[in-house]
Amino acid sequence: SPTAGQESAQQDVAILTHQTDYNVTIINQIYSFLELFPKKIQEQLSTISGEDVMNLIEVAMDKGRPYELFYYHKKESHIDNSFIVKQEDIDEVVSKLSFGTDNRAGIDGALHRISAMLNRSEKIIGLTLRVGRAVMGRSKVFSDLIEQGKSILLLGKPGSGKTTFIRDFAKTLSESRRVVVVDTSCEIGGFGDVPHVAIGKARRMQVADIRRQQEVMIQAVQNHTPEVIVIDEIGTRDEVSTARTIAQRGVVLCGSAHGDMKSILKNPILCDLLGGVESVIM
Repeated sequence: SPTAGQESAQQDVAILTHQTDYNVTIINQIYSFLELFPKKIQEQLSTISGEDVMNLIEVAMDKGRPYELFYYHKKESHIDNSFIVKQEDIDEVVSKLSFGTDNRAGIDGALHRISAMLNRSEKIIGLTLRVGRAVMGRSKVFSDLIEQGKSILLLGKPGSGKTTFIRDFAKTLSESRRVVVVDTSCEIGGFGDVPHVAIGKARRMQVADIRRQQEVMIQAVQNHTPEVIVIDEIGTRDEVSTARTIAQRGVVLCGSAHGDMKSILKNPILCDLLGGVESVIM
């Protein structure tokens, strides 16, 4: 008979919808997410959310404060003042995870992201738990750019869906090209050594330390002959320089950065992703 974990995995269903001329498949692994919490907390979260549990985006846990729940279709978060976070709740969640140097963790085989808040003694006293969902098929709206072999940069604020799009780009591109994903926080391909099905046939290189992201980008090009490099969250001068070097070598780059066109153009580091800006006196 299946274990509790196997039963919950079986309930993490794929939902197929139809939009215009392409299909979108959504893999919603909400049950593996809920299993992170202590049993009594799982029940309370399910009771509070009701049918909205499938639309849950994020849970914020801060010691001594109420649990705060965020949903896709609601602008305001949900706070229940009778539902207070205890240190033992945080400790139980942490005991199921392994955090990296970037204070992020995940679940093997899933796309969820858990980020830690530490006190001055480096004890974890808060967690931000974000539900990871694979949305496959959305990148086909950019099929003309993909077919032309153009590099693609996605801009947006945190939580706007950049990683979801990047993940689907990797899958779509891997159907006809050699694709290598440089997965710094394991958000694109999920945690664990076997990449999530959402990136298709793309290969995945994990990054042990976020400070070495640009090194792994170069290794990917030099050692694994990719036609496309996929990377999330380009943010430092070294990463921008490496991205430009990769593009100059004829490798297609698919990446993302925080901000919009206006803010990126004003950013002295990130503006090079758009080709750079020069001042002219007229």
